[in-house]
Amino acid sequence: MYNLVFMLAVFLSSEGVKNYKKNYSYLLAVIGALQIVRIFIIPMRAHAATTLVNGEPVIVMQGGQFTYVVACLVLSAACLIASAAVNFVRCRELSEHLESLGMQST
Repeated sequence: MYNLVFMLAVFLSSEGVKNYKKNYSYLLAVIGALQIVRIFIIPMRAHAATTLVNGEPVIVMQGGQFTYVVACLVLSAACLIASAAVNFVRCRELSEHLESLGMQST
């Protein structure tokens, strides 16, 4: 369920960013922070969990898979936070430029 909401929110944000809407910078930053929080929920629990296979305990998520998942989540969060920062700066620059032309920004 989280992945569906995540993809819809990021798609909506990408459309807002293309139209220089500053509020989508905040949404992208929040989604980026949620990606960091997400590391401590599912991957950490899966890495610490064990299951029985043929009567022997086996770790649910091995070290290599855990490292890969955490790296992907960190990279995703970094890209989201960077896109929020870039959009915020560009929205400010557009607003200042429109004000210098005597136009009102939306």
